[in-house]
Amino acid sequence: PSSSYLLPFLRVTDLVVIDELDFYGSKGATLLISMIELINDYIKQGNLQVAILTATLGNAGELASILEKITKRKTVIVKGKPFRIRNCTYIVLGKNVESIRNMVLDYCRKYNNLDSWVREVAEDPHLFRKYVLDIVDYLKSKGIKLPSPYVDPVEILKYYLRDDYVTVVFTPSIKTAERLMRRLRDSVEDRLKNLVAVHHHLVPKNVREKIEEYARAKPPKIKVIITVRTLLQGIDIGNIARIVHYGLPVEVREFWQREGRKGRRRELGEAETVIIPISSWDRAIGSNGLKGVEEYSMIPLEKVYVLASNKYAILFKALFKVIADIPLRDEELALLKELGLVRLAKTLSGERLELSDRGLEVWRNLNFYEFGPPYGVRRLLISDGVSEAEPISRRDLVERYQPGAIDYSSEAIVVKIERGTLYEVPSSKIEAVRLEYPFVNEALGHYVAIKGRWGEKADLVGDVIKGKLNSVVEVNVRVPKSGFGEYVEKPYYVKWIIESSKRVKIAKLGNTIIPYYDEEVIMLDVNTYGTYRDFTYGYYYRVDPATDPVELRIGAAAVRLILRLSPNYAISFRELNISVEHLLAPTCTVAIWEPEASGILSILKWEDILSELEKFKDPPTLWFPLIKLIDKDAASVIASREMGWGDVLLCARRFINGIAGLEKVDLSGMGIYLPKPSVSHGIISLEAASASAPGSKWVVALSFFDGERKETFVDVGNRYLLREVDKFIESVLSRALDEDFTVVSSTNLSNLIYRRTTRLLHDHLVSEGRVVNPYAELKKYLNIELLDIEELGKILNVRVPRIQAGKLSKEKLQEYVESYAILTYKAYLIVNELRKKGVRRKAEEGVI
Repeated sequence: PSSSYLLPFLRVTDLVVIDELDFYGSKGATLLISMIELINDYIKQGNLQVAILTATLGNAGELASILEKITKRKTVIVKGKPFRIRNCTYIVLGKNVESIRNMVLDYCRKYNNLDSWVREVAEDPHLFRKYVLDIVDYLKSKGIKLPSPYVDPVEILKYYLRDDYVTVVFTPSIKTAERLMRRLRDSVEDRLKNLVAVHHHLVPKNVREKIEEYARAKPPKIKVIITVRTLLQGIDIGNIARIVHYGLPVEVREFWQREGRKGRRRELGEAETVIIPISSWDRAIGSNGLKGVEEYSMIPLEKVYVLASNKYAILFKALFKVIADIPLRDEELALLKELGLVRLAKTLSGERLELSDRGLEVWRNLNFYEFGPPYGVRRLLISDGVSEAEPISRRDLVERYQPGAIDYSSEAIVVKIERGTLYEVPSSKIEAVRLEYPFVNEALGHYVAIKGRWGEKADLVGDVIKGKLNSVVEVNVRVPKSGFGEYVEKPYYVKWIIESSKRVKIAKLGNTIIPYYDEEVIMLDVNTYGTYRDFTYGYYYRVDPATDPVELRIGAAAVRLILRLSPNYAISFRELNISVEHLLAPTCTVAIWEPEASGILSILKWEDILSELEKFKDPPTLWFPLIKLIDKDAASVIASREMGWGDVLLCARRFINGIAGLEKVDLSGMGIYLPKPSVSHGIISLEAASASAPGSKWVVALSFFDGERKETFVDVGNRYLLREVDKFIESVLSRALDEDFTVVSSTNLSNLIYRRTTRLLHDHLVSEGRVVNPYAELKKYLNIELLDIEELGKILNVRVPRIQAGKLSKEKLQEYVESYAILTYKAYLIVNELRKKGVRRKAEEGVI
């Protein structure tokens, strides 16, 4: 701090203005307010004035109270209704819709075997407009050819060049903006080409300023500006009368920021909002017409959480104080010691506190936008030579830019990472270089085969643009176990997800029609690179195997939805993650964390969230598209099972009850004395663990424990694996039958049985009540929804090792399944003791 270039200026600063605070999210806003506190208390030394300007802050009162505490000044909130002119909203769903509807009605009369709902929808013009794209896709899957209702946005945009005012088109990516600009210019005569401009951060600053100047001219010299986010904040162009949303943003706050660019002058008379849906998410909103758009736009604005108790802010201020030799508060010193970031150094005058090597590393990497060095990862585009592309952050490298990943901003595919530099090839040219990169060649081969099997034309570029081909970088996330701590991300594999264009199924959820398309996954044989570290809040649980991971996943998605829709919380989807992973069957893990430390988890109370659920008994209009946005896999299960909102809400309730009760396993007050494991108890535990890993076949491990002896089978998938697994299970079941043992297992053994004789043996023992899941029984006796396996292991003195994604060795798997078999055995001993004591079990609840 003593060598800071800004220090002399900050010492004489009277007023600090922060514009668009909400733009930076909760963590960024918290750090900005922490900087204000440090400037006020230790640089300016009081009397600092602060002004915060924003049009879309959801909780201004909370922020005002924090500023009053920092500056000791009275804080005033200045509000006002924005100036508005008449606004018209248009939603582009398709063209020639009425003629297509008549064609569908003709087909319904001609073919009696069409589903009845098709006729119901076609007979209602309003309903048909809502579902026209889904109907056309569905009938195409039945072999009925219909014209496409697709509207080329260029057909619309070129008419706006005749206006006397400016249209701003917001797009989801720079590449989309550039492509739209080129196509629009190519579609009009030469004299109109210069009326079109593209505006984003890769356009030189002087060019951007010239575009803004031309747009302000009267009449405007530029009439259509295509942009991403650079026109969202701080720019006033009075001639803007129309906003085109080429795809709706996920955050409502961004929607209103876009809308706020237009209609700022009375002489414009009226303004327009044009919405062109480009994905299933915004198509679901648009298909509900103006009601859908109103529902979306009236979702409470995402709150920015600025919490004085946020330990990330405390960490930042504490590190600053050590560097500046400023005395620490008790909570600051305790946090630095807990994280191992300080040490006592001996000096001539005694001892002084200084940062440890780890502390110095954290201080250097604690930057505003991400944790790491203050420069990005170099990115090169290979296309008719090599050109420099915009650098990416280290976090983006880990989460999105691994080899094989699709870069949607440039419509390119990452082909390699070498010496800290990332190389991409445009998807339009990937075919030409496929032999240079074996994983690309293999992936393209699978892609062509899948499309051929579906009877569809292989069109990689088209599928990328239409969102039918997506890449996913699966990241192994290590979150803090309980509270604030270090957060680590490591990529461990990349996959492509291909969605069919024709093979569509239809589910009906009440009066809503939900289309879902066939999908296939291609695992890419690539090495992954990089690690991202930071500090955040998180909780990690290893859940008992008697819990349905699919139901947990639906519940987790529903909880995130409620926390977003509730005006009491209004938590952005970007601020909170809940992951349910089924890496190693039969157990699953639940991780809850903040991708960027906002401190939200430190103030959330699960019992309050449970009460909040009661306010959502009526289904929100957009609940399904929002669930699909949160977790596409959970949405697919909801559609395939035709679950209603009530079912989803039940999953959310069970999830919350489970998470809230995870730490309530207490046997000390029950007088339970666990007998020593012995073969004389007549119990034999049998556990199985299985997993698939990229680059390898199916891995299976089985282990039994009879109280004295254990035996284990581990193998990597081969043609005889199922038979070997079956033999191992049969030997255990036969012994149980002959020696009158009870088989205890959390595994659904019937799924692993291969031969008929083994199945008969299993079914016989089940009919006699001698195959038991002890975890399900234990939860009933303890009256809880979920069990944390690690906590139970501590109570029973059994350590079940954690298995990390991408690190599945046979030795690790053997250690895991053997310890699991012992834990299962001891869990059943507890059940027996509770039964003997006459503890009553929780009544069975209905299942979905």
